Amino acid sequence: MYFLLDEHALKTYIDSVVVEHVDADPLKKYKDKMAKAKRMILDGVKDHVVCHVARRATTKEMWDTLVTLY
Repeated sequence: MYFLLDEHALKTYIDSVVVEHVDADPLKKYKDKMAKAKRMILDGVKDHVVCHVARRATTKEMWDTLVTLY
């Protein structure tokens, strides 16, 4: 999963908290990339793990939860 996120230039979203932009265009790009990274994480885990990561606000929090679990 780590390499998949890296391949799609989304690794930054799990390595650190990415600051949300206030301008319309960068904000849309930010939200699109955050949603894509979240979807990739959720698609990559087993069903019984989804409940542990799905409610996290950021992909960084989701990733940290996976690191803690495994």
